[in-house]
Amino acid sequence: MTTARIDIFIFSKNVKFYPRTLSKVLGFTKGNYIASCSSNNCVSISNITSINLICDLIEGTYQDGKRNNCLYNFPYGSVLHGYRIVSFVNSPIYLPVNRKTINSIRFKIVDQENNLLDFNGENISFALHLKQV
Repeated sequence: MTTARIDIFIFSKNVKFYPRTLSKVLGFTKGNYIASCSSNNCVSISNITSINLICDLIEGTYQDGKRNNCLYNFPYGSVLHGYRIVSFVNSPIYLPVNRKTINSIRFKIVDQENNLLDFNGENISFALHLKQV
């Protein structure tokens, strides 16, 4: 969440709140506003704080005290909107595999609340290194 003061200048005497408009995104709640006003709430343009790569093949990771199968995560917002996200693992951590035979591997990319992320048709690539012990 970004904390910001938003000044809205509309050239009419009163501004009405309409539920499916930018009013909610800009932090305004239901009510009538004068021509120049500021929202008392935070701007909610993007609530993503981290990107997580989930893999159904591994186990042994925890997030917020709960077990999950997050293979890798990194903070969101490290590049400007519209630019390619590139992230490298500096020192790999090998996690336990949760099955003896690998017939398939399923990945998903989610935010910190496990919501699927939409990359608008962009190609996503990553490397997976398996090591037998």
